[in-house]
Amino acid sequence: LTHWRSHTQIMAPLRHENVIRLHGGCWSEGADKLCIVLELAPRGSIKSLLGGRGMRELGTWASPRFDLALGIAKGMKYLHHELNEPLIHRDIKPDNVLMPEGKPVISDFGIALAVGAAGGDRMTETGLSLGTPHYMSPEQATGDQTVVRSTDIYALGAVLYEMLVGEPPYTGATAQAVLGRIIAGELASATKERASVPANVDAVIRKSLEKLPADSFRSAEDFANALA
Repeated sequence: LTHWRSHTQIMAPLRHENVIRLHGGCWSEGADKLCIVLELAPRGSIKSLLGGRGMRELGTWASPRFDLALGIAKGMKYLHHELNEPLIHRDIKPDNVLMPEGKPVISDFGIALAVGAAGGDRMTETGLSLGTPHYMSPEQATGDQTVVRSTDIYALGAVLYEMLVGEPPYTGATAQAVLGRIIAGELASATKERASVPANVDAVIRKSLEKLPADSFRSAEDFANALA
């Protein structure tokens, strides 16, 4: 119940075209049931649009993918810079970007809200990694207690990579193998995997996937400007 209240209280003020809209919540004490009512996304998530070699059914090769990435970046800028208390999502991935009316909206703030409800960094004091392995930033993968905006920017770069190549930048047989490659593996290159990805686009992705936050983009807006 505490988490449900935190979820509805934090999501209720969110107002941006690229962030999921919360319409309300309900709690039946007698039935012991909780619910939240969100914006309808009949087209599902970006994940549902991904094919074996990227988003083939979206028509032209480049424009839809870049438009989606730019939309996510706009929502991310709003969460990071335009709220009274910046909100780091911590779990940006294709499943968590829905497509109401064909536009991308960031959804599922479960991890971000759980961290906030637990008192900020306390959930990671034991080195626990929170997130989805394929889209975790190196600092998440190592259980770093300090998770900053670059964590979401890293995940955005990983999502764009997957939209272009057809799979995340780092894969492996186990979650541990994936995290190991994220932490210490060679920096992924979309152009190396798919020659038709322009070098300048690959450069944007590679910068977002840098091992150190200081080497990445300073903001989602900088990512969007570089991609545009």
